[in-house]
Amino acid sequence: MEKTRVMIADRDTRTAEYTEYMLGSLGYKEITRLSDCSNLVAEVAKAKPNLLLLNIELDEKKGAENCSSVIIHTHKIPVVFIIEHTDDETLEQATNCSPYGFLMKPYEKIELFSVIQTAMHNHKSRMALEESEKRFRALTKNSSDITYILDENLVIQFESYAVENTLYYKQGERIGKPLSDYIQPEDAGMFSQFAKRLLENPTRKYSSELRLRAEPGSWKYFEIIASNHLQNPAINGFVLNSRDISDRKVAEHQISRISKAVEGASDAIIISDLSGKSLYHNEAFINLFGYTVEKFNRDGGLPLIHTDKEVLDSILEFIRQDISWHGEVEMTNPQGQELLVMLRVDSLLDESGEINGMVSIHSDITEHRLIQEEISKLEKQNTALAMAVTASHEINQPLMILHGNLEMLEMKMPREIKEKHIKYFIKIHNSVDRIQNILEKFRQAGSIEFDDYTEGTQMLVFNQSEGDTD
Repeated sequence: MEKTRVMIADRDTRTAEYTEYMLGSLGYKEITRLSDCSNLVAEVAKAKPNLLLLNIELDEKKGAENCSSVIIHTHKIPVVFIIEHTDDETLEQATNCSPYGFLMKPYEKIELFSVIQTAMHNHKSRMALEESEKRFRALTKNSSDITYILDENLVIQFESYAVENTLYYKQGERIGKPLSDYIQPEDAGMFSQFAKRLLENPTRKYSSELRLRAEPGSWKYFEIIASNHLQNPAINGFVLNSRDISDRKVAEHQISRISKAVEGASDAIIISDLSGKSLYHNEAFINLFGYTVEKFNRDGGLPLIHTDKEVLDSILEFIRQDISWHGEVEMTNPQGQELLVMLRVDSLLDESGEINGMVSIHSDITEHRLIQEEISKLEKQNTALAMAVTASHEINQPLMILHGNLEMLEMKMPREIKEKHIKYFIKIHNSVDRIQNILEKFRQAGSIEFDDYTEGTQMLVFNQSEGDTD
C-alpha cells in the first residue's frame, strides 16, 4: 500500500478530504488531491499515480468519460468512478468508459478498500492480458505461419496477421467466407476428407498438404495441421496452423528431376564423403563397378575401384582445396577387370561453406580406347600400303628396263654361252615375273601380307663356278 500512489480528482473538497483521510488510515502514504481538473490528463501524466479516484460529474460527464478513457488506455492507470447519482444515463456513460470500479457517495472505508483492491487486481490482470496479447500479436505478425479458426461449416472466423505477408490478403478481409473458396479445386476432395476426419475424431490432430490461392492469383503449397475445438467455448471451431512449404515443394520437384536425370544417366555418378564412403550412387555406377551402396561402403569405399592409390590421394588433395579434378584413370571391378575411365570430381559444400564431400562422374572409355588403338593400327597399315603402292610404281620402271635388257642379252648372246648359263637366265626371269606379280597386287590395293610374297624368295649368286647346278 505504501508504494501505491493514489490521486483523488474531485471538486467536492469535503469528500476529497474524507477520502484522503480514509486512505491514510488504510496505509496509503502517497496521496494527491486535485480539485482543479481542467487539465486532468496532463496532471495525471505529471504525477504518475497508480490509481485515480475520479468524480464522474467533474465538469461535464462527457468530458470526464473522455479523460478517463485516455488515462485508462494511454497511461495504463486504473480509474475508479465516484458517482452521486444512480440514474440510468449516468450509469450507462460510466459503464461505457470501462472503469475498474464504482464508489457511490457516501461510502465507507471498507467500501473504499474493497473497490481499490479489486481495481488494482483487475488492472494487474488486464496488463498481463494486454502483454500476453501483445506478445501473441508480435509472434503472429512476424511469423510466416497462418493460424485460422473455422466454424463447423468451415467458414473463416479468424486468421492471423501472417496472411498479409504470406497470401497478401488484409487480415480479417476473408472473415465470414468459406476457406474452400481459396483452395485449389484439384485439392477440394482432399480438403473435404480432411474436414470429415476432424469431425469424426475430435480428439486427434490431422495434417495435410493443400494449395491455397494468394491474392495475385497464384497458388502456394501449405502444410496444414488441424484440431477440433468445437467443444471449447473459448474457441468453438477448428484451429488450423498453416505453414508455407512452396519453396520446399519446388526444391522437392527439382530434386526429383535431378534424381531422374542422374538415374537415367549413362555415366556412373557417386556422391561420397571425404573418406570415400558413398552417400549415393546411381544405377550406372552399380552396373559399371558392381557395388551397391551398402557393399561399397562395407568393403572399403573409393579405394576399391582405384587401381593407383597415389592417384586417388592426389584427387582427394585437390578436392580438399576446392579444386576440380579430371583425367583418365585406371580402375577395376570386383571381378578384377581393368577399366579405363574418364573421371571428373568436384567438391561439395555444406550450408556453412565447408567442404564435406564430392561428386564423381565416371565415363567408361575402355572400349573406346580399344577402338582407337585398332584405328591407329589400321592407319599404320594403310600408311604402309600407301608407301608400298607408291614404291611399286617406282620399282616397276627399272624392272621393265631390266626385263627388256635381259631379253636383248639373250638374243645377242652366243648360243653356247647362253645354253651354258641357262639356269641363271631362268632364275632371273622367274624373279622378275614374281616381282611384277607382287607390284600388280599392290596396284590393286588389296590386303598385304608381306610373308605371303617373301616366302620362297632366294638370292641370286652370279659368282658360282660353272659346275654349280643350283
